[in-house]
Amino acid sequence: MLSTYISIRPGELIKVKEKHIDLESGYIFIPDPKENKAKAVPLIPEDIELLFSFPRGLPDLPFFRHPSGLKGVKAGQKFGDKYLYKWWKRACKNLGIEGVDLYGGTRHSTVIALRQFASPEQIKRATMHSTNKAFERYFRIESDEVREVYKLTQGGPRVGHQNGGPKTSKLLNFNDKYGGGGGSRIPIFTMISSD
Repeated sequence: MLSTYISIRPGELIKVKEKHIDLESGYIFIPDPKENKAKAVPLIPEDIELLFSFPRGLPDLPFFRHPSGLKGVKAGQKFGDKYLYKWWKRACKNLGIEGVDLYGGTRHSTVIALRQFASPEQIKRATMHSTNKAFERYFRIESDEVREVYKLTQGGPRVGHQNGGPKTSKLLNFNDKYGGGGGSRIPIFTMISSD
C-alpha cells in the first residue's frame, strides 16, 4: 500500500481505522496527516476488491490490527509504530538488500520510478505535496541519470539502432536564420544515423 499510495506515510497508514476506509466511494481518509489537513486518497479498483474481501470491524477499530492467536499481543490491538518497519527490514534481509529504509524503499523509490511514466505535475498531485520545495526532495534528479544525459552530447556510436545502423551524435551550429538571432551561433544536439 505504501508503494502504491505514495501520498500516505507509514505513520499515517498505521493509524487508519475501519471508519477511514470507504469502499463504496473508493477512498481512504487520512484524518491527521503531517500537513495538518485531512486528505482523501482514491483507491485503485484492485485494492477496493481486495478490501471488500476482508471481514469488517467496528468503526473505531484500527484497520491494521493483530488477529487472535498471536503471542504477546491482544486480538484487535493496533500494530505498533515500528511494526511495518520491522517487516520491511525482514523482507529486505530475505532479499539481501541493505541500507534501504521503509520510507525510501516505498515512497521515494516509487516517485523515482514514476518519472518514466508520468509528468512531474502528475506525480506531485499523486504525492499530495502542498509545496514545491517538499516535492522536490523526492523528485530530485539522480547524479547517474544526469551523467547519462550528458553522455548523449558526446560524439561516437550510441546504443540503439535506427534504419539498420548505430546512431551517432553531432553538434550542429545554426545561425540566426534558424532562430539564433543577431548572427549568434547556437549549438543544437541532434542524432543522425551513421549510414
